[in-house]
Amino acid sequence: DPNWKHFDWSDKVTRSPRLIIPVNRHCYLARDVRADFVKTLDKDAKKQCWNAPKVKVNGQKPAKFPIFHRIILDRYFTIICVEGEIDAMSIYDVGFKNVIALGSISYTKLLIDELKALRVKPKAIIVALDNENSSNVIKAKEKLASDLFKLGINFVDGSSIAGEYKDANELLIADREALKPNVQHL
Repeated sequence: DPNWKHFDWSDKVTRSPRLIIPVNRHCYLARDVRADFVKTLDKDAKKQCWNAPKVKVNGQKPAKFPIFHRIILDRYFTIICVEGEIDAMSIYDVGFKNVIALGSISYTKLLIDELKALRVKPKAIIVALDNENSSNVIKAKEKLASDLFKLGINFVDGSSIAGEYKDANELLIADREALKPNVQHL
């Protein structure tokens, strides 16, 4: 949408071009697509402006389970788990349909709860969160590895999927041909 505005924002807020990503039938994510936009923001402004909150559709509350593409969890022996929806779409775009997105590292418990409910569980999950060395990302990986182990699911560190880039989408944009072999390697 080249002229998007969140429905809760006043008319004084500048509209911006957004990539609209359906998360489920009741909500979507609206991501700002201006290439230079993120470079102009400080860390707090990035959190506030880069991704609009998941938005209600038709008055429905956003679903309790924000995992993107979760319907494939019991369809593959190996699942690729990334942080952002756009990263999942990037990996899907180069040929891998076995990819989900958490939506946020704070949703790891929701993923574990969903996996517990499955009759047929994947054998392994390749976890490729954003390449950040923050304590939150490190803790999320450690907790996810521990919880997956308890469920009998192998944790594979997929940090190398994005190479030197922040995430799969940044690699796709910078060097499309490098993403597919990185995923294949894992």
